[in-house]
This record gives sequence, C-alpha cells and structure tokens, in this order.
Amino acid sequence: MNGLSINQENLAVVLFDPLARVPAAIANVDCCTRADFRHAGIGGFLIRALAARYPVVRRLIGDDSFLEVARRFIAIQPPRLPIVQRFGEAFPEYLRSLGEAASFEYVADIAELEAARARAHHSADARPLDARVFSLLSTSSFNECGLVLHPSVALVASRFPIVTIWRANQTDTAGGILDQWRPEAALIVRSFLDVDVLLLPAGGHVFTNALLSGWTIGAAAASAGDDDPEFDLAANLTILAEANIVVAFNRHAGDVEVGHLGMRTAPLAPRRLAR
Repeated sequence: MNGLSINQENLAVVLFDPLARVPAAIANVDCCTRADFRHAGIGGFLIRALAARYPVVRRLIGDDSFLEVARRFIAIQPPRLPIVQRFGEAFPEYLRSLGEAASFEYVADIAELEAARARAHHSADARPLDARVFSLLSTSSFNECGLVLHPSVALVASRFPIVTIWRANQTDTAGGILDQWRPEAALIVRSFLDVDVLLLPAGGHVFTNALLSGWTIGAAAASAGDDDPEFDLAANLTILAEANIVVAFNRHAGDVEVGHLGMRTAPLAPRRLAR
C-alpha cells in the first residue's frame, strides 16, 4: 500500500470517528493545487489546516473536542476551492456562538489571537523607522502628529490573560498556575521575519487603536488616560518603538519634519510560518 493510500485511510477515520486524533501531516501536498487538495481528502485536510492555524485552542480543549468542533465548523463553512490560505477566519466567531459561558469566551479570545497571527504572517511588508527618530519629537508636537503603524498590526483585548496563556502553551513542558487572572490586551505584529505577540501595558489597547484610527499622539494618549488612570505614555511609546511597529509619522498640523528618517531594512530571508 502506498503512502497516499495510507494517508487516505487515516483521513477517512478522522472524518467518521469523532474520537480519532488529528491525522498526521500529509506529505508533499500543495495547498494551491486542486488535484492534490482533492486526492488528499478534503475533510481531513481542512481539519489539519484548522489544527495548524489554532494550535493553542486545540491544546486547551483537547484533540477530541477540537475534532468535533472542527468537523461541525467545516460542515457549515466549507472553503472556496482551491484557495484555503484564509480558511478558518470565522472560527473564533463560530466558537463564540457555541455558548455564553466564560469558557467559550475565553477559548474564542485565544482563537482571535491565533487568527490575528496568521493574518500578520501574510500581511504586506513595510520598513519601520529607527527608534531614534522619536528623539526628534517634542512634547508639543504630540498634538500635531500621529503614528503610522505597520500593516501587520492587530489588537486583541480580552477580560482573560490571553497573552500569558498563549505564551505558556508554546512548549510541550508548559504548565503551572497563573499568579493573577486578569484582563490582557495583545498586540500582534510581523515587523521583520517572525510574528510577535506583545503584552500591551495599561491603556495600550485604547492608545494603539486610536493611533490606528489616525488620531494624533496627544489625542490617543488623552483617550487612553480617560479609559485607564494607570496609562503611561512613555511606556506605550517605548513598546511601539522597540517592537519596530512605527513606519512613518503622520503630520496633522505644524511643521514636524521627521519623514522617513532612519528606516530599518528588513533582512532578506524566508519567513517562518506563523503557528
């Protein structure tokens, strides 16, 4: 029996046995080739696609539950062949629709984070500004300019510690008990090669979201301060600068001349697949 036949048998088991584990990876299958996609077994292939896109969700709920949920999701939202690159975008929303309990919301928020990572991996490239250009800005200029952020930037806010939990599930040896169960906001970005998941400081979600909406630094800071009295402008600007997220300054008024000084050149190397 050849390898393809064995894979097809394994995939058939997954399709009809809700207690089966996620099948082994399909060797030498091109997602963009209609024939390979069809011959590999569409159902099993899509289960693998979801498992690869949402590895932490799979780990949190277990293989058996993940398979059952994945099969139901695939049944109601099949992809448009032969494009499967974005298959599973609606999976977080589907998880959220399964119930109103905190457990559903918690898993759906983790799924939102993982979906954002996958989108960031395929986002457009842009060269970030060198962090030193921030020294060209005076406090008075904060009301005159905004920040243009990297096109891969995404935000996910949750009443659960989603960043801490996601990080804790990046190795097979992860475990332990969280010291504090508190809300967290994630900033997802792929400035160069890898997709990073950053924990935003207090008020960071409101501040960064305002910048993404085109607000000036001053207006974004005022909004974040109103939302969270612990907001620290310096801490938030530092995380944006050090993470290479700022690609330009958007001058709203005045004569702030920073342009595209100090652009960093992204290394020319293959990107690692976002998991």
